[in-house]
Amino acid sequence: MGTMGFSQLGKRVLFPFGDSSTNSLIIDLGTSNTRIYHPVRGLLLNEPSLVARNLLTGEIVGFGKEAKELLGRTSRFIEVVSPLRNGKIADLDAAAAMLNFFLRRALPRRLRNPAMIIAVPSAATPLERRAVMVAAKRANASDVLLVEQSLMVAVGVGLPITTPTGSVVADIGGGTTEVAVVSFGGLVYSHSVPVGGLEMDRAISDYLRLKHHVLIGDATAEQIKLEMGSAAPLERGLHYGVTGRDLATGMPHDVSLTDVEIRDILGEALGQVGVAILSAIEHVPPELLGDIKDRGIVLTGGVSQLRNIEERFRGVTGLPVSVADDPFNNVLLGTAKLLRDPKMLARLSIREELTLKRAA
Repeated sequence: MGTMGFSQLGKRVLFPFGDSSTNSLIIDLGTSNTRIYHPVRGLLLNEPSLVARNLLTGEIVGFGKEAKELLGRTSRFIEVVSPLRNGKIADLDAAAAMLNFFLRRALPRRLRNPAMIIAVPSAATPLERRAVMVAAKRANASDVLLVEQSLMVAVGVGLPITTPTGSVVADIGGGTTEVAVVSFGGLVYSHSVPVGGLEMDRAISDYLRLKHHVLIGDATAEQIKLEMGSAAPLERGLHYGVTGRDLATGMPHDVSLTDVEIRDILGEALGQVGVAILSAIEHVPPELLGDIKDRGIVLTGGVSQLRNIEERFRGVTGLPVSVADDPFNNVLLGTAKLLRDPKMLARLSIREELTLKRAA
């Protein structure tokens, strides 16, 4: 059977993806990282969603890992930014150029015009979804299918979305946290808040600047979070030494931090995540409350790797809390599972023609 357009999925059951199709890709276009997965070859690329641009000429001088290496290490005329902010495309031209570069890096020459399945936030507006589609088309996609991140995460972590059983999943990523209640192949409730790992990094930088009068870069702030971050008290305290620039003298200055300080810094962002989770539970239909009480909440995304995060949200909700086995790749895993089930793929996809019509 030949591959047909994604927009025809709703009209006819097809199988345009899967092991029989070598010209199809799954893309997780995230605020922090972009991941590209091939049904046969596996994970092809995992790089920071960053673009380095020369402010004088407007020329893009680096993408992904190369752009991240330039953070704080180059002249003031080189700006390193993410074309995606809070889960949305903020710079369409940069996003398209970045995606095109990643595809050239990841794919062999015979896969230069792949069909793409791209996961988007469930709360994305038709205009935001259209921006994703346009970026993919500019990156030479032969066809584009959009799917909702929350549903793909639910499939990826193994939640029973094809039965009338309620489940709650919280995907705490780099730029956004998306909390969803899923049941019987659909979203019962979904809510996205612009809080994630990047917000936590900024909070650490702000704390050192205001409290210790020391300036650090984004990469250093992220490293502090990874080394010291926790969501609830630890059995054994941690200490971390960091070197930054003294704001008064301009010279290098060492600061010693404790896990208690970092936990307090992260507390505001984690509190907003907790509020989003509680809001989702409050919107659960009464018929599903028993399921939620038994199954609890599944956490995924990069921030779910914070120490003792389950303990914190168990205390907030009074429900069981677990962390997904592969929190970074659940979107890809969920979408890959759907490649073997064309009926479910058709049911869960976002229709291209509807997205374009509503965005018009």
